Amino acid sequence: MADPLRYILFGAGGVGAIWARNALPRLMEMQKAIPAAVVDASDERLQFARDYLHVTEQNCFTDPMEAMENRRADFAIIATPTPQHEKLIDAALAHDMHILCEAPVADTIQSTLKFYRQSKNAKKKFAVATSYRLDQDKQTLEHFLREPDFGKLNYLVMRFTQNLRQHGSWGAHRHLMNDPLLMEAAIHHFDIIRGLTDCKEANTIYTHSWSSPWAQYRGDTSALVTIEMTNGVKCLYEGSLVNSASLNDLGEEYIRAECSSATLELDRRSLKMIKGGAHDTPTIEPLPMLEQERWAQALVGELFCDWLRGGNDPPGTISDYVYTAAMVFAAIESATKQMPIDVQMFLKNHVTATRQ
Repeated sequence: MADPLRYILFGAGGVGAIWARNALPRLMEMQKAIPAAVVDASDERLQFARDYLHVTEQNCFTDPMEAMENRRADFAIIATPTPQHEKLIDAALAHDMHILCEAPVADTIQSTLKFYRQSKNAKKKFAVATSYRLDQDKQTLEHFLREPDFGKLNYLVMRFTQNLRQHGSWGAHRHLMNDPLLMEAAIHHFDIIRGLTDCKEANTIYTHSWSSPWAQYRGDTSALVTIEMTNGVKCLYEGSLVNSASLNDLGEEYIRAECSSATLELDRRSLKMIKGGAHDTPTIEPLPMLEQERWAQALVGELFCDWLRGGNDPPGTISDYVYTAAMVFAAIESATKQMPIDVQMFLKNHVTATRQ
């Protein structure tokens, strides 16, 4: 058996803590990957990582550059706040590392395309964590949507609403963003939509976004988005960070898939099938969740390690992620210009511009 891959975990709080607690210990048990170092500015968060990953104090760093200079690693796991990604990605590629990065990779489509080209030129594998898409409930819904019994998917409705209105309730950096909802939440939800619709690209997107007086954010915190995928499936996305109740948290979204022979409704990780005639009381049948040992970050990490060993491309390779990013940044442009955006033309124009 080959020696385990070695990684540096950048960021041990927030989603980094989820990696340290839920995913990385399993990779160690399977001898797929072991930590070379953990980097975080907080001693408390470093201690948290030490407890779960059993790294020594000597392999814990507060300076990411010091960690990269002094600890050899095959890949970087970047789980820091988005504003820190660019510097870390540049440095990781310079230190000959493959990259597994949390979404969003960058805060512009130009930077996203730059990282795609940089990793390709450096011949390094780069994937974006599709943990929400690969969670149990979303994969179960995706599975049933592929079943012929329910017929053709007509349209999809998705809701994400939380009460995160107080400053600091969702990470201080997000309260300073221009488009926190679309950048930090819809980036995951649009990826889920691509999976559920079995369609790589969106055709058009139209966004109406706004901020409410009680929202302690710089940017827009609510949005209604209509999407048409290139396979013709229509989607409606409702998102808000500042509702009076958290009806559907991140990871516990409401999704209704209207198919030709049934309605499939996922709500807070519970899935059911609904049928009924024109004047009948609808019949409701619970549908079971798929069962397997790993989901979300644990599955993402395993697939990424297998990819580095020569396995199949995982969901979320940087070349695939570009299409999710294009949806998000086209949605932001739509909100700004108050008009529908041709997503494929939007991406094509930016690809052309960044090559010049």
